[in-house]
Amino acid sequence: MSHSGRSGTPADDDTARFGSWRHRARYRFDNLLARGTWATLLWLGAITLAAILVSSVLLTIAGVNFTGAEGDWLEDAWQSLLRVLDPGTMAGDVGWGQRVLALGVTVFGILVAGTLIGIIASGVEDRIDRMRRGRSVVIESDHVVVLGSSDQLPSLVEQLLRVPRGGGPPTVVVLADEDPAHLDRRIRAVVRDRHQRVVVRSGDPTRQEDLALVRLSHAAGVVVLAESGGGDTWVAETVLAVGRAAGGTPHHPVVAEVGDPTTAARLVAACGSWVHPLATGAALARSAAFALRQPGMGLVLDELLQPGNCELFVRPADDVAGMAFEDLLTRWTNARAIGVVRPDGHVALNPPVGTVVGPADSVALIVGPGAFRAAPTETSQRRPTAPVRRPLPHPDRVPEHLLVVGWSAFGVRLLAEWARWAAPSSTVEIVVGDHDGDAPGLAGMADVRVTRASSLTEVIDERGGLPGVTTVLLLASDRIPAPEADVDTLLDLGIIQRTRGRDGPDHPRVVVQVRDLSHAQLVALEGRHDWLITPGLASPLLAQLVRQPARRDVLLALYDEAATSTLELFPADALGLVGTVDVADVVATAWAHGMLAVGHLLVGPSRDVLALAPPLDAAVQFGPDDHVVVVA
Repeated sequence: MSHSGRSGTPADDDTARFGSWRHRARYRFDNLLARGTWATLLWLGAITLAAILVSSVLLTIAGVNFTGAEGDWLEDAWQSLLRVLDPGTMAGDVGWGQRVLALGVTVFGILVAGTLIGIIASGVEDRIDRMRRGRSVVIESDHVVVLGSSDQLPSLVEQLLRVPRGGGPPTVVVLADEDPAHLDRRIRAVVRDRHQRVVVRSGDPTRQEDLALVRLSHAAGVVVLAESGGGDTWVAETVLAVGRAAGGTPHHPVVAEVGDPTTAARLVAACGSWVHPLATGAALARSAAFALRQPGMGLVLDELLQPGNCELFVRPADDVAGMAFEDLLTRWTNARAIGVVRPDGHVALNPPVGTVVGPADSVALIVGPGAFRAAPTETSQRRPTAPVRRPLPHPDRVPEHLLVVGWSAFGVRLLAEWARWAAPSSTVEIVVGDHDGDAPGLAGMADVRVTRASSLTEVIDERGGLPGVTTVLLLASDRIPAPEADVDTLLDLGIIQRTRGRDGPDHPRVVVQVRDLSHAQLVALEGRHDWLITPGLASPLLAQLVRQPARRDVLLALYDEAATSTLELFPADALGLVGTVDVADVVATAWAHGMLAVGHLLVGPSRDVLALAPPLDAAVQFGPDDHVVVVA
């Protein structure tokens, strides 16, 4: 087929169109501008120099100059430069030739000055934006790095800042793929003290070049948060990136928040002992079940987990190696030994009489407020000396009737943990709404009754109040958005509180769950044993583990009802402790009966008063309703 009517192929047309010097020059100029502010400034300087040279050459050819006096080529160049920089310089020029040339140079100078100001302003603005976005390397050491952002980031940072590291002010560095100004505002809404050192950097924690900004090699610990929508895949990817940045084996603990316990096990198997995953859902369920065991256990849990009060601490044996465990009970005035941690990680709580602490062992302690200090000699010599411990029968656990309002997968975990401690004849009644499903996962649990109702008021009216109910558990549904679920829970809380206000002194305690941490401030708990479950409960757990990962095994041992010993409240009068008693005598009495006394819970007129690891020389006044906190 003939193509005689066509002038050429499309490729030839493009070559003719874009191969001209004008398009080539524009293409090269665009590439030059794309290199940044400094390239633009150099190009602008070159154009200005060319204009000055042209002006001086024209003056030399015409045999004149701007000053009217004889001068050389350098003088002409200097005078041209002055007119570029200052339009007022041309006011004294004489002669139309000089004025026309000076006017051209000055107009060019105005254009150059305007362009220069715009470029400088743009460059400064870009630099300020880069600085605001936090792209410089942090100059810190012994800091805690938090990777990722979630709703509990502010509370986690607040927890980490409450306990100084090495006697100095702590530093927390946050790296997240989010606007740093927004992150800083979120954190400062909780951490209001501007003297607290919080450094925010913007970047993707899964990228090596961004991880370099936080200097992981100088960090004391790393926390990887589960970002909303990221899931366990993002957490695992970040943990692997941290390991890669550290050459395979970080020298600091890496605590990772995951949702699935299977992911936690795989991370440990793949990475080794330097990663410490926390399955948040399981941990919250275990903590809540611990608080549900007995009225007052929520206070004990809060006191153990909140840094700055009492805390769980694992201390290397060092100077106590070779000593019998009972000799440690009065060795420290504000600390109570609760067990021995073996080199393989096994925790022996409340070990048998005569247990010797080995040189490779560690001692698990509950440390009270104030500096860790040894007891005075006269106090430490008052150690328990009973050769045979006389166990006391534990008071029978009172059967409970648990009224659960709402349902979720969290409820399955929580009730499974609670059922391991509750008395055999305890019962559970679950009130579900239309959006709660059929309360799956409870088929194998005895004494469970499910009631479907359109409203809680309907159930209460049918029951005639809350007779026989010992605990009301309000769960936020996971089948509807968090704001809607929390509002339903808060409304049910108001109904419960108005109802139990008519039941007299035996009204049930209330345990409330909210899914959105911001809704915690809307929960008004009135009972002395009421307790709140929020996602923020994971923050103190993460903070505890990043400071000392060995605490994890001790906490699990304390939570475990199937273990030989666990933490509980024991009536003081059952131990014969009535009236004013020295704390050292409380410790000795409990040890003689097979228990470790770590504190006491005193019933007050309006609220209970808890003290963990009080000084050994302090006196405590026990009444008939008071309890001793023991490991038994």
